[in-house]
Amino acid sequence: MPLRPVEVEVPEDEPFKNCQLGLQRQGEVLEQFLSTLDEPYVLAIDSPWGSGKSTFIRMLRQQLKNNGFNTIHFNAWESDFCEEPFVGMVSEVTSALSKLPGNQLSPKTEKIKAAGKQVLKRLIPVGAKIATMGALDLDKELESVERAMAGASEKIAEDMMDSYGESKSDIKCFRETLEQFVEGLGKPLIFFVDELDRCRPSFAVELLERAKHLFSVNGVVFLLAVDKTQLGHSIQGLYGPSFDAAGYLRRFIDMDYHLHPKAHNRFYDSAIESSGVKGELSRLGDYSTAKRTGMHSLLESVFSGLNLSLREQIQLLSRAAVVLKTIPSGDAVFDYELSLMLVLRDRRPELFRRYSSGGESVEDVIDFFCSIPGDVSDDLGEITKAVLIVGYKSLSESQGELDLESRSDELKGHVRKMLSHGRWNMKTTIDRLKMAESFYS
Repeated sequence: MPLRPVEVEVPEDEPFKNCQLGLQRQGEVLEQFLSTLDEPYVLAIDSPWGSGKSTFIRMLRQQLKNNGFNTIHFNAWESDFCEEPFVGMVSEVTSALSKLPGNQLSPKTEKIKAAGKQVLKRLIPVGAKIATMGALDLDKELESVERAMAGASEKIAEDMMDSYGESKSDIKCFRETLEQFVEGLGKPLIFFVDELDRCRPSFAVELLERAKHLFSVNGVVFLLAVDKTQLGHSIQGLYGPSFDAAGYLRRFIDMDYHLHPKAHNRFYDSAIESSGVKGELSRLGDYSTAKRTGMHSLLESVFSGLNLSLREQIQLLSRAAVVLKTIPSGDAVFDYELSLMLVLRDRRPELFRRYSSGGESVEDVIDFFCSIPGDVSDDLGEITKAVLIVGYKSLSESQGELDLESRSDELKGHVRKMLSHGRWNMKTTIDRLKMAESFYS
């Protein structure tokens, strides 16, 4: 069972079949909107980190392709090793368009490629040309490095003047060639850009500039899957904390579209399986018990109450799978204790350290869990308190009786029952968790 979640499958004939987040309707709305566009347009699909943007655009792209749109996918983060974003962007355009059925537009594709090379000559400094040789078959097009450098100093002023006019002409030629191509497609050309907020700030800014200025062509629509808040922080890192990043982004992005994923039981059940937790609990012979009384109900309530992103939920479940993998078959799991401590370590690491060492009053830990909205502080509240109290007894050096005088009768009953079954569950769980911490940060 893989520790890293398996990528969601997108069936060609039914792209949203495996969507666990109720996003199909939003995909349909976006498709209708895109079908009405004939001008240059940049649309940002804005959603926080870990909310399912990448999976959504894979599904949306397949749906658009099924309905006659031509699409291009560009993973910006995988390309930011290159100094010039335009290299990757033109390469993706020409590669995607050359694969059209029957390659009926091949001559025009070659024209776009040739025009792109001319623009690229103006964009890439001599040093960067060395690094990008071959990416667009430029080795035959660009001057040798020796010739570029020889005599550069005495000709630099003249070259700058000439280059300005030539650059404008080359950019115009590239746009006109691309526009002629798109006119023959019948529908807008949709250019998906993913992972932009993970890129180097300079690369992200340059990519936005290229999209807005060089690809500003009727019928070309850019869809940026991005966390605009995070991208704004990156831009401020480049230009300074007082820089108006939001205003700057408005220069490039025409409209924002906000995803509203709805994580429900179907998503959680899928995440339990894809993270490896279900497989490990089954190996240990404890999955049915955990689903009925422990890990399932507790973690689902905590995830909802803490409003964790989808990626945060999957990461925490993957950590649970790591711990479970260290438990030999036949040993007891103590899944409820494990769930509590995983959450405490992830959300309140210092409180976890103090509690696990037995040097912290249990009340602060109880207060944390009871402050989480939903079932943790309601239906599961007394059980959670009892587990933490009995666990603290096993962790602390105190050998006296537990003071339960002020506790409810329900909680007292839970505590007595747990003590009769063994009080060392929490200590065993924390020992396992600490040993497994070597696998992750």
